[in-house]
Amino acid sequence: AEELRKLRHARVALRAANTSPSRPTDADLKRLDSSIKKCTALTRKLTKITEESRASLLDELGKVNMRKYVTEAVAATVEGKLKSSDVFAAVDVASKLHATYEDFAPALAESLPRFVCPNAKAFAPSAAAALAAKEAATAAGLDAAEVVTPTQRRLKLR
Repeated sequence: AEELRKLRHARVALRAANTSPSRPTDADLKRLDSSIKKCTALTRKLTKITEESRASLLDELGKVNMRKYVTEAVAATVEGKLKSSDVFAAVDVASKLHATYEDFAPALAESLPRFVCPNAKAFAPSAAAALAAKEAATAAGLDAAEVVTPTQRRLKLR
């Protein structure tokens, strides 16, 4: 019962910290190591988050500037295999990334449902992106029929 109380208190504190995070300034991030070698190694470690590696990952996240690699960090965090005992460690790591990088939460919110339900049409980017592109075109005074959606662009590139 005491352990559950501590766990609940920790979750409430983490939730409060995540609702209004105090992010480091640009100057603080520039002081951190942003080498490709370190960022790639950390991204690889993010695919294997465990309870044992939690402390080292949190420590390393405080030393490395992954601003340019936030999308890779999101992909690694989402695609990594987790055991039920490692969920709290993954939440801590994701919370640290959210507190450090402003772009992390929106990217996570976008990719997590797609990974959990890959075939769900509700999470397909094409409908929302097409609607947003057409609305932007009509607001800019362009003909909505001439607007090329992101999906159409992807199909032309392939």
